Amino acid sequence: LVSENPAFERTLPFRQWRPHSLSVSDIAVTRHSNARILSCSKDHTAALHSVTANICLLKISCDMALSSCAIDPAECRLFLGTVDGSLVQLDLYTLNKTEVSLVIREETSGDLQLFKGHSAELAWLDVNHDGSLLASGDVCGVYVIWDISSRQCLKTSSLKGPICKLKFNARWKATETDDKNKSTLSVSSFKRQKERKLPALVPLQDGISSEKDEFYALDLDRIISNYAKVEVHVNTSNDDEPHNENITEESAEGVENSDSKTIEGLKAKIATLEKVNQQIYDFAASLIINRN
Repeated sequence: LVSENPAFERTLPFRQWRPHSLSVSDIAVTRHSNARILSCSKDHTAALHSVTANICLLKISCDMALSSCAIDPAECRLFLGTVDGSLVQLDLYTLNKTEVSLVIREETSGDLQLFKGHSAELAWLDVNHDGSLLASGDVCGVYVIWDISSRQCLKTSSLKGPICKLKFNARWKATETDDKNKSTLSVSSFKRQKERKLPALVPLQDGISSEKDEFYALDLDRIISNYAKVEVHVNTSNDDEPHNENITEESAEGVENSDSKTIEGLKAKIATLEKVNQQIYDFAASLIINRN
């Protein structure tokens, strides 16, 4: 961990431990606020440190070199992978001391909880979010998914190259639904050789014009329907008949004038948008032609 204080010319580590005599082969960091760091090395040792307390909580010594390590989200189980493919589980809640010695070889393993499925050096370990599954991968490309409680192999497969990274990803609803939005623009496939002919141009003007015409058509329909709702009501009374007719005619003329102005304004906007759209289309076409 590195300090962020810019006052130091030379960056000083926030925490520094030296539990191993050889290079560290793998580390695992817990996800809680009180962070703990698990490290393993080819010197046959593993160590668990507390970042907050700055102390070594547990030191593990094995009879073979360790190549990978992992810790479950509940911080109650450790998983250690060795260079010969052995995978061992260590329950922290059963320990009552800070230094442990493990003999991992099968003939002398005793009561150790072993996962048997690899014959090559384990390169990566990962535990899922609830601590029920464990994934392991080795340098020969074989990866296995384990059920931690029963230590049974749920799935195994292999890749052509060595496993360099394994990680459980959360299940996204977007990847499971079939009703995905289909792209309206045609995407051309990539080719090794450059084509001499121009690629098919996407008719941007047609797509924009259709959406624009649909919008203004709905707006014009609304105006026409509102205008059609204006009715001339004439009272049967002789005294009020001329006055009512005058009021109705004036309101109809006012509505007609306002609607006509709105229609003229919309037509002007349509003409302006068509002109701008044509300019954008010509500019994009010229860029494509000049590039080729």
